[in-house]
Amino acid sequence: PGGGRGEAGHDSDSALALIFHPLVRVGMQRAGQGRDLSADMELAGAGVEDDGAGLWEARPQVVRRKDPKYFEKILGMPDLQAVLDSCVAVNGSRAEPMRNAAGGLGSDYRLVKRTKGPDGEWWSGGAPGDSHDSAAIRELVHEKGFTLVLNHLDMRVRGVARLARSLEKQTGLAVQANLYLTPPGSQGFEVHWDPMETIVLQVSGSKLWHLYDPLVPLPRPEQRFKPTGAQVEGQAKRSVMLEAGDTLYIPRGWLHEANTEHAEGGSDG
Repeated sequence: PGGGRGEAGHDSDSALALIFHPLVRVGMQRAGQGRDLSADMELAGAGVEDDGAGLWEARPQVVRRKDPKYFEKILGMPDLQAVLDSCVAVNGSRAEPMRNAAGGLGSDYRLVKRTKGPDGEWWSGGAPGDSHDSAAIRELVHEKGFTLVLNHLDMRVRGVARLARSLEKQTGLAVQANLYLTPPGSQGFEVHWDPMETIVLQVSGSKLWHLYDPLVPLPRPEQRFKPTGAQVEGQAKRSVMLEAGDTLYIPRGWLHEANTEHAEGGSDG
């Protein structure tokens, strides 16, 4: 539906987002709870600010800008085109993900779509095939509804790298940045939680996020598990529509999902 396709096969109605993850070190699961976020995570233009209540590791926050071109200086369409044309054609669902910086880049991308399994639960299913060229990736995204995840963009795009390094200086944590391209009317991942902080920069398009209270407060990586549908239904829910130029901060452990179906009734909070 809607507009045409620009460079890199990017449909103008698709949602393009950068997600930065400050990676939690062992023994720091509660470090900084309630700290002044503006002092610790100014985010070098990413725009997460503190309201005096201490947001870091405490609760989500949305920053509205009403400037759809705000993040173009960090990631422009020529950058995306170059990454798509140079990414190694190894499907991330078939490869061992990178465990640490010393382990190398690992796979360059994943293609995922939320799929209901035989157990009645939602899962993130991978695209068929072990490898794809850039034309096949575009078809799977724009014709089949898969979300494209480009890993470690902080090692591939200069503007993203500068922001990631600035975040590392401010947080004292290693920072990884991934790109997510989701076509209209699609969802890549089921409800899940991450064992690290999540900072979403909506580069273009819009995406509806649903956030749920955590099942485990400030979890450590080894506590990771897949929540069931029944567990998710029992948690308080809030919905946020992110527009281009907006930022969303999600503390680790908070359940979340996002789609481009653009359901009505979302609200900040």
